[in-house]
Amino acid sequence: MNNQLIQISKNLSNQSQEQLIELSKKLKPYLKQYLESKGAISHIYLDWLQKEVTTNEAKKYVQPFMEELGISKGYLSKLRTVNTFRQETLEGEPDTFLQWFDSHGIDKQYQLTKVNFNDVVLLWQEGEKVSHETLKTLKDNIYKPKAPSPQQTEEDVECERLGIDQERRDFLEIIIKNETLNLINDYRLANYWSGLSKDELLILIEQMLAVGRSNEPCNFELRLRNLIGHEIRLRDERKQENIERDEEKRSYVGL
Repeated sequence: MNNQLIQISKNLSNQSQEQLIELSKKLKPYLKQYLESKGAISHIYLDWLQKEVTTNEAKKYVQPFMEELGISKGYLSKLRTVNTFRQETLEGEPDTFLQWFDSHGIDKQYQLTKVNFNDVVLLWQEGEKVSHETLKTLKDNIYKPKAPSPQQTEEDVECERLGIDQERRDFLEIIIKNETLNLINDYRLANYWSGLSKDELLILIEQMLAVGRSNEPCNFELRLRNLIGHEIRLRDERKQENIERDEEKRSYVGL
């Protein structure tokens, strides 16, 4: 979710966007406190105005102080509209929807009351704060909701991290599904397998041995010995099987 208090238009130049982002970062803690305080003060003030015991003299006297805080008659009118909207339209809606709605300032909440409610629900489902640009497109009836992003799998995240595009991923998938390469079971290993020559692989192994060199064999060297020893044993077993098979054939011919 975008928690940026100043929504920045992508139509601005890159330089302007960067400058506004820098300003937003500096103002963010203070703007958040200001908006929360202004909202709380406005609700308290509106409730005070609506009480029957509040005199017109008191209302008239306090008005200039409130306007200095940015709480004008127009702002209070918007707040009344928002409160009515909450009572008549948002009653019974999920708490997450109400929290999303309240995360916007009164001005934006007011503008949201003026657009199609189905569009408001779509914006909530997208999980983003509403920008002024979006509100304008809603008023002009040209808003088109973003297509839902497909859920990323672990493989998607890994390929994105490694910079593997879709074309190479399709190629690597052939390696992963190759039954003769049963030890290579993910895109990262497949990427290394197809990208390194034998000489490069030997250089890496030699470097690993050099890094772990000491008076005793390191774990990497021990594992390498086991792998080589395993291959030697398999080769010797196959040779012995071939010798025995040849002797069996000769015995059969001799009969």
